[in-house]
Amino acid sequence: MSIRHLPYFATVAEDQHFKRAAGRLNMTQSALSRRIQEFEAELELTLFERRPGGAKLTAAGASLLADAKRILADYENAVHRARRIQRGELGTFRVAFNGIAARDDLVPFWLRTFRAENPGVDLRLAPMVSANQADAILNGEIDAGFFYGPPEDSGELEFLPILEHDFLLALPRDHPLNSRKRLYLKDMKNENFIWGPRGWNEQGASAYARMRASIYDRMMMACHMGGLTPRIIAEVNTSEARLNLVSAGMGVCFVDELQRGREAPGVVLRKLEDFSVPLSVSMVWRRNDASPILAAFVALVSRKTPAKARAPAVRKKA
Repeated sequence: MSIRHLPYFATVAEDQHFKRAAGRLNMTQSALSRRIQEFEAELELTLFERRPGGAKLTAAGASLLADAKRILADYENAVHRARRIQRGELGTFRVAFNGIAARDDLVPFWLRTFRAENPGVDLRLAPMVSANQADAILNGEIDAGFFYGPPEDSGELEFLPILEHDFLLALPRDHPLNSRKRLYLKDMKNENFIWGPRGWNEQGASAYARMRASIYDRMMMACHMGGLTPRIIAEVNTSEARLNLVSAGMGVCFVDELQRGREAPGVVLRKLEDFSVPLSVSMVWRRNDASPILAAFVALVSRKTPAKARAPAVRKKA
């Protein structure tokens, strides 16, 4: 009740006149006088000295007025801030991305654009392997993620396919096969391959290990269908390390096409005509998340995704 009466009190105190204050408040003088009397009774204070020509603040009233102005300003600011949060103009937004998504030009573009369009949002970025992002979203640790998708086992997530890329063959620049206009798997039968491991050397089958194993198996199947059984001389975890070995003349390897332009010195990336293991990257978020910031980010990604890469949002069935 006291808070509700503060605007009436502040208006009378500013005008030092009940009739003028009532006019500003669009109410009758008697109604305003009654509100002030209720306010004084509730606080057990005398706030005004009533005079024929107006109303003068008492010492207690003057003290209360200074605090009342601050309280009213704080209240207006709080409401304004809450409305901005409701519109998605303020708050924190946490986005995770795997290494592949970070290398594509689109993902940094979306992040820069979102930050420019929403300066009041604290955008926090978290590098995270694909298999850990789904749990992090469901646990509330992040709000959205970019990873190899769709998520494998959750009916609580929605995802938007945004990118698709394939593998290229990395050869030493002086390799004899580089003189050929087209390359095929059969041309690789005498080559030494540096391959990625099928899974991490961890106990148990983590989601990340399962994802790596799936990609490994698809690559092997594509090779076998093309008549090639790769002669693997080493298994190395990262694309960068594999490219360095290729640069040193140790063999050849497959890397995702987003490595183009980032290959090691002395390495050439070539497309094999009969080898394709496409990988899709999706944006993923919790299905029932009503955050207006999330809605704005999803709208941005949908709006700014090139037509060739855009696909309709897909909802996993529970």
